[in-house]
Amino acid sequence: MQKLLSKLVRSYALDAIDAQQDNAPTPKIADASELLQTVTKVECKTFPATGMGEDVRLTGGNITGGASIANDRVVHLGVFLSSFVVSTLVLPRLPRS
Repeated sequence: MQKLLSKLVRSYALDAIDAQQDNAPTPKIADASELLQTVTKVECKTFPATGMGEDVRLTGGNITGGASIANDRVVHLGVFLSSFVVSTLVLPRLPRS
């Protein structure tokens, strides 16, 4: 597991470095606000998290994403415009220990 984790972290780091070199326009606060308003209107499906809290899947309109909820607070939110989603990988749920 440690060997795989280090490869995954290195891969994300390289992606982040590549992303910094893109000439993409800087997002505007109004764009982020509009995205968050759209998120409040999509369908949410809640599942027990592997660890603590709940996993929430968000889908609807042109949005896809997920969130982690713990102690009635959003601790992680990832949202993407569906036009940028190429594929989805579904991993089997691991048994709780």
